[in-house]
Amino acid sequence: MKKAILLAITLFILAACSSASADITGDWKLISYGDAGNPTPAIPNVDTSIKFDSNGQITGNVGCNSFGGNYEVSGDKITFTSIMSTLMYCEETSSQEQAVLSIFPTR
Repeated sequence: MKKAILLAITLFILAACSSASADITGDWKLISYGDAGNPTPAIPNVDTSIKFDSNGQITGNVGCNSFGGNYEVSGDKITFTSIMSTLMYCEETSSQEQAVLSIFPTR
């Protein structure tokens, strides 16, 4: 099982505790999002995950839509580029999807 790190970029919080220089490659599941002081729990039984590969690419799913792009880790910062996602509307996951996808830069 991969060590979890806290990945809080505006609205996105993945799981907890490791050093900033840790290897983040692997599969991660959304646990909560939003304000770090008062996070919103992820919707139960909805596949909301992200995979970081060792070549600087990400792929993921936010419930209804999938996304992908590039990432780079430098010290304690992570930068995302060239992010694209599908644009289907699913009422039950819409607010969570918007919150998660809003942390990525748009073209």
